[in-house]
Amino acid sequence: MYMKRILIYLIALSLVHTVQAKCYTSGLRVWPSSKTVKSNTVFVIDAWANSQPIVSGLGSTYHAFLQAGSARIPLVVKEKLVGQYAMTQAVLQPSRALEVGTQYELIIRGEGAKTGNVIEYANGMGITRVFYTVEPGLDETPPTWKTLPQEKSKQYIEMGCGPEVVVDFSANILDQSACLIKATVKDLASGKTSSYYLQPGTTGLVSVGHGMCVGAFMLEKGTRFSVTFTLLDASGNTKAWTGKAIEFTRPLVAG
Repeated sequence: MYMKRILIYLIALSLVHTVQAKCYTSGLRVWPSSKTVKSNTVFVIDAWANSQPIVSGLGSTYHAFLQAGSARIPLVVKEKLVGQYAMTQAVLQPSRALEVGTQYELIIRGEGAKTGNVIEYANGMGITRVFYTVEPGLDETPPTWKTLPQEKSKQYIEMGCGPEVVVDFSANILDQSACLIKATVKDLASGKTSSYYLQPGTTGLVSVGHGMCVGAFMLEKGTRFSVTFTLLDASGNTKAWTGKAIEFTRPLVAG
C-alpha cells in the first residue's frame, strides 16, 4: 500500500511538471474579464504565438464587432502594441454607445467571412465565447494612484520551456472600473522604448518582464531600464504618468 501511494504521488507530480512545461502555440485573451460592462466600455485583446496575426490584422484582414440578435456594433481599433516576446495586443472601442440591459457577444471574423468566430477555435486557453451585459450608469472618472508605484522584487526563475524574468512594482489604484497599466520601458543604454498594457495581479503588484513562453518585455536584452505607468480603465478613462521615470535593473540572469 505504501509503495502504491508513492507511485500515485510520482505520477501526479510528473503530470504537474508536464503541464507547467507546456507552452501554448496560440491563444487569445479578452479584457475586461467581467461579465458586465458600462455603455462606454473599451476592450483589450491579447494574442500570443501563432494567434498574433489575428490581433495585428484587426481593422484590415480581421474585424471585431459586438453582436446582439441582428444588431451589430463594429469595434474600432484605437491602439495596437507589440510585445517583445510573442505577444500582440489591441485596444478596441465600440463605434457607438451600447444599449443598457443588452447582452452582446464579442466576435472576430476574417475579412469576407459571413459566419464563425475565431475566438472559438484560436484559443489555447479554453475560452470559447465571450459575452457582456451592459449595466446602467457611466464611469467617467479617471483612475488615480493611491500611492505611486515602487519596485518591490525581481526574479529570474528557470522553468520548463524557458525562464521567467520579471521585476514587480506596487500597483495601488483607485477607480470605479477594472484597470490596466500601460508600462513604457526604456533601455537606458540603447534609448529604445517599448510599451504594453499589463494587468495588475490580485496581490497589488504589476510584473514587468516575461513568463516562460510569452511576455511584454525581454529584460535580458539590457541591464538598466526606466519605466513609466499610464492607467486605462474599462470605461476608457486614462491617467497619464506625470512624474519622473522609475529606474531599475534587470534580475540576475543565469549564464
